[in-house]
Amino acid sequence: MVAAERALEAERKDALFEDPFAKALSGSDGLTMSDRLGEAASQFGFDGWPEFHKVWTVVCTKFIDDLISRDTAEIPQMVNLGAGVDTRPYRLDAYKQFKASYEASAVFLIEGVLDFLEEQAEPFLTEVLGPLAAPGSLAIINYAIGPQRPGTFTSTKLKQLLEGLGWQNLQISVFGDERLNYGRYKEGLAPSEDWAFATCVKGAVGPTPEAQEQ
Repeated sequence: MVAAERALEAERKDALFEDPFAKALSGSDGLTMSDRLGEAASQFGFDGWPEFHKVWTVVCTKFIDDLISRDTAEIPQMVNLGAGVDTRPYRLDAYKQFKASYEASAVFLIEGVLDFLEEQAEPFLTEVLGPLAAPGSLAIINYAIGPQRPGTFTSTKLKQLLEGLGWQNLQISVFGDERLNYGRYKEGLAPSEDWAFATCVKGAVGPTPEAQEQ
């Protein structure tokens, strides 16, 4: 489905990104799945906007592409979790330049992962991501804010969790705000607080004892 939605964008004259591989990966059911999700738009708070998920996919793709292309010049390694049908290794020059180096910092892309981990989402961030990330690493974390269920986080809880693990410069962006918009969000509709990204950088020193107690 997501590949099919990227393929639709790639065919536009004003496309926000190029993805020549998406159509081949979308299969025969991708668009059908997308359209069915659009029919349930009201259940996700997007009443009268059946294209909401198509736009979300486009906005996510552009947001991540820009971060990788702009902010990773000094980072040699890419860790792409939940890669699925991600075509970035083949279509982004910046991505192709990453070289595996286990002693260096890395970009951790966590897209479409946490809500599927459910009860293991928080242990993943604390017990896996935290220890693996070297100082200077960049984390790009796609997460769901609500409705509250295992695998979702409030912005406040995620901020406390990440800062307690030594992550700094935390920025939260929600679907439709200035960073997650690109002129595609439905005009007049308030930004959705349920669809979000967090970006942060691992600090050079570990968390303070006070942060560890939170």
